[in-house]
Amino acid sequence: MQILYITINYERVLKYLHRRNTQHRTCIICGITKTPHWYRDSMSENDLCYKCYFKQYRTRRKQLKDNEQKNIFKKLIFI
Repeated sequence: MQILYITINYERVLKYLHRRNTQHRTCIICGITKTPHWYRDSMSENDLCYKCYFKQYRTRRKQLKDNEQKNIFKKLIFI
């Protein structure tokens, strides 16, 4: 019975992956249509490719870090 259960789940996963990969997606930034993994932009809910997502992630992380440092510096000046 377990072997049948694993087979059914495996087929379901393959169907899901096939359906997901056949959807027409384009990256909102670079326009690419094929990538190993798709992401959603948290601001605009658009599709992003693997490369553009991590580029935005690094940029946002750096901006947050810079803003935190500026806030700490402002607190030190006003104390």
